[in-house]
This record gives sequence, structure tokens and C-alpha cells, in this order.
Amino acid sequence: MSGSTVPGAAASREVPAGELAAATAAEIAPSGSDVGVPSGDRGRLAGLVAVPAGSATRLVAVVARRGELVTVEALVEGEPESGEDRTGAAGAGAGAGAGAGNSSSSGGGSSSSSSGGGGGGGGEPSYPSLTPLVPAAYWYEREIHDLYGIVPAGHPRLDPLVLPLAPGLPRPSPGTRPSHDPGGIRAVEAPGLPRPSGPPGHPGQLGPLEPLEDPLPAHVLGEGVFTIPYGPVRSGVFEAVEYLLESPGEDIPHVRTRIYHKHRGVERCFDGLSVADGVLLAERVEGVASVAHALAYCGAAERLSGTAVPGQAELLRAVHAELERIANHLDSTLRHTEAAGQAVAYARFSLHKERVLRLRSRLCGHRFGRGVVVPGGTRHGPLLPPAELRRELDAIRGPLRSDMHLLLETPSFLDRLRTTGVLSPALVAVHGALGPLGRGSALEEDVRRSRPYGAYPRLRFEPAHRESGD
Repeated sequence: MSGSTVPGAAASREVPAGELAAATAAEIAPSGSDVGVPSGDRGRLAGLVAVPAGSATRLVAVVARRGELVTVEALVEGEPESGEDRTGAAGAGAGAGAGAGNSSSSGGGSSSSSSGGGGGGGGEPSYPSLTPLVPAAYWYEREIHDLYGIVPAGHPRLDPLVLPLAPGLPRPSPGTRPSHDPGGIRAVEAPGLPRPSGPPGHPGQLGPLEPLEDPLPAHVLGEGVFTIPYGPVRSGVFEAVEYLLESPGEDIPHVRTRIYHKHRGVERCFDGLSVADGVLLAERVEGVASVAHALAYCGAAERLSGTAVPGQAELLRAVHAELERIANHLDSTLRHTEAAGQAVAYARFSLHKERVLRLRSRLCGHRFGRGVVVPGGTRHGPLLPPAELRRELDAIRGPLRSDMHLLLETPSFLDRLRTTGVLSPALVAVHGALGPLGRGSALEEDVRRSRPYGAYPRLRFEPAHRESGD
């Protein structure tokens, strides 16, 4: 065991790139059981991170098991096609979720047949893909390929996920610095880095990103099969996402997604920012998760700097985080009612969500809780007295419980949900699902209890969970 690239990891080991997949699978299922068999001893893939390391790239697989983090690391030799100086910042995360809906799909995209930890086809560095053994790595590997140009050899479908670039174009490689090589033109904006003067195409000048607009191709053939393109523009405040559903009727054998229509180069934007500006950016990564992202960013900065957060500030942070969760759960519920044609329930749950957002505004001055969480604590105390906050919550809770009871007794609503989209515990386990998705399928893990942070060790938190997956 050696020191980990990830602060706070309980243990770490380094392996050759060709052994990264097997070593990660062994950490997820240390007893030798299959990675898709739920058990108390089983871990999950919590992330796959790419970190520039001189002329190589370090891949770090992070496994969460029994409340601890374990990392497995490997060096992938070879220069990605970024055209940049790799001696700058320490590294950047790979970002996206596990893509449970796509990893079992067939066909589509490109895949590499090269192996080992050296160069892949076309001179790109490569390593044996984790996805065949650890399906939860599916989207992580696609994003690392998009951003660093490193090929996971044997990946089942290496479509662009966050950054559609033609072969040969430079990759942004978060954590690096721009070079003065005429070939080192980046494709994303990075306001935290110096921007050289000169016309577009000038060495080091930031160039525009032109997303691919070609229609997504169909992959399923057969009598009665049709395709349904959905997105990228949708109602509400959702991010731009395009889906292509392929179906003969009730079953959906194949789904393709394209989520990069508004690619912002967020990882690159963090480069060079002060901690204060970094919090502002973190809050704006996703509007409905402003508090959660600010907490994650500030928590990392506090851990690295050894900063202690006062207990009162930790409790206030938890209040804001839970109100954000409540608003998002209500939004999910009202979207289900909308899809099921429940107009009255949709109106009622929209009202409940709006009352929560207005309460958040009264508590801190912003409907999305922005500006509250800062490194070292909170910007200010609650703007409502605790007794008044409690009265407001009680006034929301009573009608909300009544409406939820009525909704779950409505046959026309339940008929559309029951037996639809059932996720077995084995399927959820193999993809490392979290949140209500995982807890609805027998996985009890919740970081507020399994690896508590902030005020949660003092709050005796017990997550709700179900066994059936329906």
C-alpha cells in the first residue's frame, strides 16, 4: 500500500495499467463474488479519475466499501493528443455518472481492440477497459476519452459523452496548462487561465467548440421497430439532453443519449480560480444542486487546508442541504404525476415545491441557496428564527403528507408506475447506483450514514429504503 492520490482514502495500491480492471473488480467484491451480487461485503465504484503525471496519465479507481474509500491506481504511458504542457495543475476528475441504461446496449460508436498500457490505435495511449468487469465505469471511461484522448481498449461503445471532437483535434486535458505549440489549440473556454492575445488560431488561443449535430443513428432492426428522438430542448430548466429511443412497442431494447449540446468545459473553468471564485462556479454547475456542489467544493478545500468548520455552521449547512433535497424530491414527484396525466396532483406538488423554495429564500436570501456555503462555514446565520422555521416546515409537512397519501391511493397513477422500470438489486449493484434509485432496490448505502460528513455524525440519520426495486 502507498499514499493515495485521493485525500482521505483508507488504502491505496498501484498496479500496472493492464491489471487495473481486475484489481478494481477485486476491491469491489473482495470475497471473490461477482460484482453484481449484492452483499454486505461488497463495495461500489465511486469514481474513475484521470490525473496528469508528466508525460503519462494516472488513472485512479475509487471504491467505496463499508464506509471507507480504497483506491487502485495505474499509470498509462504516452502523450494524449492535447498539445499541452502537462506540468501544471495536479489533476481533474472524470465527472459523469455510471450510465446504467447504456452499458448493456449493443453496437454503436467506436471501440478499440488494442490492449496494454501503451499506445492505442492512431497513436493514442490506451489501457484495457474496466467496463467489461466493472460496468459502473462505462460513462467515466467515455468522459476520460473525450477529455484526455486515452482509449479504454475493449470498451463496448466509445461514443462521445461530453465533448464531440473529430479525430486528431486537441483534447482539453483538465489539470494541464496551454502550450505555445501551434498545434495546441484548446476547444473550450477556460476563464481561469490566461488568454493570449491574437486572432483565433493564434498559438494557445482558445477556439470555439462546434458540437456534432448529425442525427443519432438507429441500431435496432426488425419488423415494427421505430425510433423516437427526444430533446435536446425540453421543457422546464433541465439541461439539454438528447435521447434516441428504439422500440417495437412496449419494450425499449436500445437507448442512446447525447448530453453535450451545451458543453461548458466546467473542469477546465476551475483551473486557476481562487477558492472564493471556485465556490461561485461550483454553485452554478447545476442550478438545482447549488448547495450540494458548494458543500463538495468547500469540503475538499477545507480538508486539504486543515480548516475546521464550527459546529453551528455545520448544522446550518445540513439544514440548507436537506431543504435542497426536499425540493428536488418534490420536483421528481411532480414530474411523475405530469407523465401519468395527474393534473391535480401536478398542481398540488408544484405548490409544495414552490413553498419550499420560498422558505429557502426567506432563510438565506436565495431560492437555490446560493451564497450560503463558503470555505470554513457559512456566510451568515439563518435569516429566520428557529421557531419560525419550524412552524413553516410544519405548515408544509401536513398538506404534503395528505397529498402524498391521496396520490398513492390513486389507481390511475399506480397503474402507470407499478411493474414499469423495475430495477433488480443485482442490476443496481453492478452499476453502483446511489440515492433513491439504489435505496429503492435494497441498497442501503447513503453517505450521510455510511461515510458521514459535517453535522451528520451527530444527527443519527437513517435513510429510507425498499427491497423490491419497483
